[in-house]
Amino acid sequence: MATPTAAETAAKLKEIMAASPGVSEITVDGINVQMDEALKTLKYWERKAAIEDGTIATASSIDLSNMMS
Repeated sequence: MATPTAAETAAKLKEIMAASPGVSEITVDGINVQMDEALKTLKYWERKAAIEDGTIATASSIDLSNMMS
């Protein structure tokens, strides 16, 4: 079985989130995600898909919001 692309994983995550309101945990391609973390996970996979597609540069996708001063 081929490894799913980031875009495929993001699409599956969106589909499951839309179809499963009230669910506390989902599994997408072997990745367990708590619903409270699902939006962060979705953002990660969408960013990774954009890098794969070449629509954003790798450097512009680095999340520095968690950096300590």
